[in-house]
Amino acid sequence: MVLSLINKFIVIIVKILFLLLILLFFQLLIIDISAWILVSSILFVLLLDFSKPLLFKNFFLFYTFLFFIISGEFYFSEEKSFLLDFFVCVTFFMLGYKLVLLKEQKETYNNIYLNYDSLFYIAYVLNIGLILYKIFLVGFSGYLGGDFFVLSKDSYGTRDNGMGFYTIIKNFVEIYSLSLVILHQYAIFVKKRHANYLPFIILLLIVPMLSLERFRLVQGIIMGLLIFSLANDKRGEFKLKHFIILLISIITIVFSAISINSIRSKGFYGENQSESSNPEFAFQILGELNNTFIYKEIKDGLKSGKYSYQYGRTLLLPLALKIAPRSFFPEKPLNTGGEISKSLDLISFENGFMIPSAIYGDLYYNFGYFGLAIGCLLLGYISNVLDSGIINGSKGKVVISVFVMNYHFYSFLRNDISNSVSLIIFTFIVIYFLKNINKIKIII
Repeated sequence: MVLSLINKFIVIIVKILFLLLILLFFQLLIIDISAWILVSSILFVLLLDFSKPLLFKNFFLFYTFLFFIISGEFYFSEEKSFLLDFFVCVTFFMLGYKLVLLKEQKETYNNIYLNYDSLFYIAYVLNIGLILYKIFLVGFSGYLGGDFFVLSKDSYGTRDNGMGFYTIIKNFVEIYSLSLVILHQYAIFVKKRHANYLPFIILLLIVPMLSLERFRLVQGIIMGLLIFSLANDKRGEFKLKHFIILLISIITIVFSAISINSIRSKGFYGENQSESSNPEFAFQILGELNNTFIYKEIKDGLKSGKYSYQYGRTLLLPLALKIAPRSFFPEKPLNTGGEISKSLDLISFENGFMIPSAIYGDLYYNFGYFGLAIGCLLLGYISNVLDSGIINGSKGKVVISVFVMNYHFYSFLRNDISNSVSLIIFTFIVIYFLKNINKIKIII
């Protein structure tokens, strides 16, 4: 009883300190702290679960707060246009999170029969092959200078069979590697074996770093936190050492993302400009939230009549045709981010620059506040199911879903729905295929 009260008191103190840090961050960004900003910040901190930081609920709340409140106020401080949107998303997400539509069932699982050694060797060879192919096209110095990134952007929207085949192979190798890691960690988890981080480190950390892909690296680090957490506590509880790992991971994410961005920018702006005109730190971080511009454009355009509600058109058609690279099919329908980016700046769009709409922009562009509310309601319910798998220490299919969604959840929130959902579907398909490809039992 006394220990429980002490833990609750510690949580209260931590939340107060975290709230003060948020308010200090607003001050550093020179954002006026209005009554509504203070209320939204308090609501955000109260809803967070500090005992289990890796819950999907926390991911949603954190990104939604960054998107609408911090980024919204930083870029559009005079308009105060996103406060209502923030409260709609959080309210309906929490309503969905509290729904209990299915009775909790005892999880069961089947033994995994996979020839891990040979399958992992294939993944290693394929990833190395992709990196060497990129170096072959632009040279080693050009690769480190971001030239391949420029090449891929230049080919966007044009018929290029070579880049089309590369895109298909690259997407398959990424999903194949991720699926192997998930099945490997799942087998370790359900059989209560000692953790083996080597395949994860190679495929989800080292490969993205060598490939100069910051988004994949961020996803890999986030998934690594979950793997480490479950390996040390089956219910995802965090201890002091977990907090230290989390802090180091956040610093690594920020440093790696900025470093990779600096390398890739050399291909566009040249060596001198990329070194001499780096934006301030806050702008580099908030640059990941530039899709707030797309969201504002959607809201303003729908209000002025520039755009009209799409009622699912920019969700379903791009999803159905996602498997075909744009290099093969330049005329295929655009998703929400593509349509708005094209409308805002046709020249940049034709050069391959496109800002994603985020899940909020996708929902609002298609169905307005109704879509925003229902979408967040459904996402809240799904997050509750997945979080229950962590909290209850489930050992069955929920665990695989937790790993899959943990990796893709940041993409699901930040990118267009059609792109994220297609990757999630493909991952589940590859996992199902790998689980049934052979019946050779292997010792982990």
